[in-house]
Amino acid sequence: ISYSILFTSFESWLIAEAEACELPRGQLTHIFAASSCVYAFSAVVAGIVGHVVVELSPPSAEGGHNRFAAPFNVAAPVLLLASFLCQVQWSERYGDRRTTPSASLLRSWRAIVASR
Repeated sequence: ISYSILFTSFESWLIAEAEACELPRGQLTHIFAASSCVYAFSAVVAGIVGHVVVELSPPSAEGGHNRFAAPFNVAAPVLLLASFLCQVQWSERYGDRRTTPSASLLRSWRAIVASR
């Protein structure tokens, strides 16, 4: 579920940002295609880096640290850096501020149901 939320929140943000920047709709197709390639490439690179980190970690002695935790130890600073860059570089999307959140949610629900 969290993976789905991650992708749908990014895609929602991207569409809203593209509309705010008046980007042509056709351009979004290219952006989504490129992002799919980047996702796949970054997953492969992360797997390779994780494998190398495990292989370079010393074998755990009895009561020692778990060497399979090493990729997570490497990922933590990368996550913090990415979070910082997102906070500094990205603008927030608040949606329609003329209505209440519940009215906006109801309008969104009606649009979903009508699109079926």
